[in-house]
Amino acid sequence: MKKFSALLICMLLITSMLRAQYIVKGKVADKNNAGAAYATVALLAAADSSIVKGGLTNENGDFQIDHPLKGAYRISVQYVGFAKAFTNQFILNDTNKIQEFRQITLADEAANLEEVTVKGQRSLVENKGDRMVLNVANSVIAKGNKVEDLLKYAPLVQSSPMGIKVGNKSNVLILVDGRQTSQTSLTNFLQSFSAEDILKIEVIPNPSAKYDASFGAVINIITKKSLERGFNGRLSLIYSKGEYGRFYPDASVNFRSEKWNVFTSVNGTLENIGSEDELIRKFPGGFMDTKALTNYKTDGLSTFSGIDYTPNKNNTMGIRLNSGSRNSDYTTNMNTGFKSYPARLDSLLDVSRLTTDKTRNYDINFNYTGKLDSAGKELTFNVTKSYFDKKNTQHLIYQERSLEGVSSGDPTRARIRNPKDENNLIAQADLTLPTKR
Repeated sequence: MKKFSALLICMLLITSMLRAQYIVKGKVADKNNAGAAYATVALLAAADSSIVKGGLTNENGDFQIDHPLKGAYRISVQYVGFAKAFTNQFILNDTNKIQEFRQITLADEAANLEEVTVKGQRSLVENKGDRMVLNVANSVIAKGNKVEDLLKYAPLVQSSPMGIKVGNKSNVLILVDGRQTSQTSLTNFLQSFSAEDILKIEVIPNPSAKYDASFGAVINIITKKSLERGFNGRLSLIYSKGEYGRFYPDASVNFRSEKWNVFTSVNGTLENIGSEDELIRKFPGGFMDTKALTNYKTDGLSTFSGIDYTPNKNNTMGIRLNSGSRNSDYTTNMNTGFKSYPARLDSLLDVSRLTTDKTRNYDINFNYTGKLDSAGKELTFNVTKSYFDKKNTQHLIYQERSLEGVSSGDPTRARIRNPKDENNLIAQADLTLPTKR
């Protein structure tokens, strides 16, 4: 039992270590120290000032950008009516994992009275009365982000490991192009889909009777589907290297004619990530000194595709397919010394863990929207079939050693399997009947 308890503590320590990452955070304010709400913040590579990742400040002017790689960076800030601001260069590394700016103060934009140029540009955040809209297309926040990163910047939305909230409401319905998907397919979409293929995000804090009454708020993520006739496409290749390399290719293609719209997006992941950590956990009478070396490799491919057919201006029907596959291998070698005060070594425990994780999922949706008359009567119909399969296996080897480093007996081996599969069918029909006053 003691061995098992020690092993369990060690595995929890490993989990907490793997969650560590580099963070850049701070506050943006004007010269009166008032927070700059929804200012655009960009993480720039110090070498060439290219945008690595974008973000927004919240209502109080605070921002946080999570970035997993070491390197030299600067921060740039843009805010309407103020001059563009830059920070000095800073380094993210093992000794400086969190870079915090107490306050980045903006200066008034210099006026040029000789020439005035007026340009119309849609605001990044708009208040539409019944909803708040984050306009993602062609903005800095699309750079280097996935869809789940965008939710951190959407107005009224709070995203955390505990879930997503809109205001103080935790029962949130998340739609993609107005359609509901299974939770597994939605998670795959949020984690894999590039932010550059998102048009906007609508946040509805008080949804109307059109939506399921069991949800207190609605987030509708609207993807890009080109309105231009013919073929349109985008290709992006992101490669980064710390101790190991990471490669993220993604591409999207769209074809539109008078009656047909066909689109697809493919997102790939190829990661090889290493982590070397040391953690000291104190307890009454002593402490645990843990050193861990972790390497995890992941390859994955996700697709989001669809076909829309519009035979006339009153009827539209379509099919959506969201699929994904992901293979991961995690290897951890850890040594823990159990010590009593004053730093006397009592015992040693070596732990080796190999985890293989294979995940497959698909989500297919059929939808129809018909305008039944000119007065506003409308019929919508959605059917979604989803499938999820996950095979997770952990191989554990742990070995006690004496103070002299001699192994005590044969190593203990354990294998833990966690298979999971789900099948879901979601069907929804809505009939909208206008009322006369």
